[in-house]
Amino acid sequence: MKRLYLLAFGESKTFIQWSRDKRCVVNYTTLLKRLNRGWDTEAALTRSGNTGPKRRSARRSSTRTAVYLLAFGEEKTKTQWSRDERCVVSYITLSKRLNRGWDTEAALTAPIGQFKTYIAFGEEKTARSWSRDKRCVVSYTALLKRLNCGWDTEAALTRSPM
Repeated sequence: MKRLYLLAFGESKTFIQWSRDKRCVVNYTTLLKRLNRGWDTEAALTRSGNTGPKRRSARRSSTRTAVYLLAFGEEKTKTQWSRDERCVVSYITLSKRLNRGWDTEAALTAPIGQFKTYIAFGEEKTARSWSRDKRCVVSYTALLKRLNCGWDTEAALTRSPM
């Protein structure tokens, strides 16, 4: 699974890392929405309120702004993706996965019951399985937090808590 990095202020970080940066004045979801709407990265991080470029959904003439997700080289709204034949999960499952930081293509195509996996030491396991591995020195919760912040899997498993 690819990690997407954003460049702002001369630094490259993941979406989650930026949402936790002290310069970011919005939460993770708002940051994602703004970037999907075409906002400049630094503006999306630092502007309070809901100002910025807007795109209207072709199906609605109201003032609601559609959020577009990129997958398979195409941009569609979450509703459109949930109706696409390549999406194997419901709209609700898709929403939950995206809110948890899943890559869009993985959120669309991973069957129900399949969990995000991480590779370390040449092995691929879920976070729960890694937390039970003897090489993991942190709790499951701490491991998840580290992985969601964009830590390298091996570092997340082996770096002692402070």
